[in-house]
Amino acid sequence: MKKNILYIFNSNDLLNHASGVRKKVISKIENLNTIDTVCQGISFSNEISEPNKVENYFTIIPFQKKQRRFFNSTYQNRLVYQALNLFLDKHIHRYTHIVFRYPLASYSLFKLVKKHKNKIVFEHNTKEIEEIELQSKNFRNSLLFSFKPGYFVYLLERGYFQTWQEKYYAKKIFQYAHSGIAVTNEIANYEMGRCNSYHVSVITNGIETEGCQLRNLHRFNGNELNMFMLLGAGSAWHGIDRIINSLENYKGDKKITLDFIGNLSEFDLK
Repeated sequence: MKKNILYIFNSNDLLNHASGVRKKVISKIENLNTIDTVCQGISFSNEISEPNKVENYFTIIPFQKKQRRFFNSTYQNRLVYQALNLFLDKHIHRYTHIVFRYPLASYSLFKLVKKHKNKIVFEHNTKEIEEIELQSKNFRNSLLFSFKPGYFVYLLERGYFQTWQEKYYAKKIFQYAHSGIAVTNEIANYEMGRCNSYHVSVITNGIETEGCQLRNLHRFNGNELNMFMLLGAGSAWHGIDRIINSLENYKGDKKITLDFIGNLSEFDLK
């Protein structure tokens, strides 16, 4: 039986042509369509008013744009899942498999997976709790203190709430999922450790080798080391600050040059 896969990715990265995640997701879907498989990708955005076609196999679907003063991110998350539920109610019968790039736990995701029990496969690309805690810590450190009530609400929403949701809902969500896939053995073991009944297989990232040109090897001459680092997005966990600090503290006699190519965060540019 020919596989008909729906790949769900909830992120505005698809609207950013420079995004490394966008390129990775699109390449994955395009290559799935070259084998005996049909794969369609969907995402949702409130930054567009009409469906937006990305390449040949991916569609960004608009959802209503509404705002709330407090806990707006939670409200937006609920609106996204309302749109996704409507889509699945109409089209789920067309697909033999549903792959969902894991969007972090929430009550809305829990309800969706429970409704479509044993049908959704989650794709994991990181250790979620560790990543959320790092992002939350960075946010708390950057938030200027204020005695206004809104400060404490915003601190709770952005600084603590997502971590709590992940720790509380993830196990419940995984129990209703079909299974999971992860890009490394380490991540797969981490996810299965969060839920004993959750089976996660490893499918590593890859590249299209036919589109890559081999370069001639330039051996280190013992005196001058030239390197570069490719960055798809400006993220704190890339460790650019640690690399720069290490270079600044280097006391050796070798000349070291490191070029950063891609997207740098404002923090790194300082």
